[in-house]
Amino acid sequence: MKAISDEACAAWCVANGLVIDETATNRGLLSVPSSGDYREVRGNTPASAGKLLHLMRVFAAAILNQGEVLVWIREWSVWPSSEHLPLFQSLREAMGVRESLSQKPGMLFGVEEREAFISVAFTAILFLWDVYLVAADGRALLLASHNEYITVKAPSDVDELVDVAWW
Repeated sequence: MKAISDEACAAWCVANGLVIDETATNRGLLSVPSSGDYREVRGNTPASAGKLLHLMRVFAAAILNQGEVLVWIREWSVWPSSEHLPLFQSLREAMGVRESLSQKPGMLFGVEEREAFISVAFTAILFLWDVYLVAADGRALLLASHNEYITVKAPSDVDELVDVAWW
């Protein structure tokens, strides 16, 4: 696992085929390319930790074997009562990250780091932070919002991702 800055996250996303919308209303919003057969599924953030954990496991199984996955935390502390920053910092420190979340809000996970990826993604979404989970080839994108919804964008042939709308 490697922690990276906002700038490095943006560069990594662009290098992997994602589009960063720089309009005033969507500043920094990621999107998949307009070409290709992508489907989008949107639903409420799972109300139970068990369902959220299942969603993270499905996402990891579908994309992590294709290469690196980026967890890019875009905003946190929107709802301070829903988070416990010392827990998240302890999780990062256990993975060797000493920098603060504001210094390095991105974390790149390799194929062999599935459990660490699930732990970080699960915790960030559970805390109701704005988080992007991005596959290395730009094949899949998950946006979790502090407004308690999750959007998954993936090619139509990645059935295990686009068919988890039950959450």
